[in-house]
Amino acid sequence: MGFLGNIVRNFFIYMVKLYRATISPLLGSNCRFHPTCSQYCIDA
Repeated sequence: MGFLGNIVRNFFIYMVKLYRATISPLLGSNCRFHPTCSQYCIDA
């Protein structure tokens, strides 16, 4: 993956982490999967 690909990947990882830190606690624990969808997204 090139330089631009790394920037895009890191941006999306940051957005998922921001979601997990801000919006997810407000919505509560609704995910029935383990690992959660957001964690799976980061791991992929």
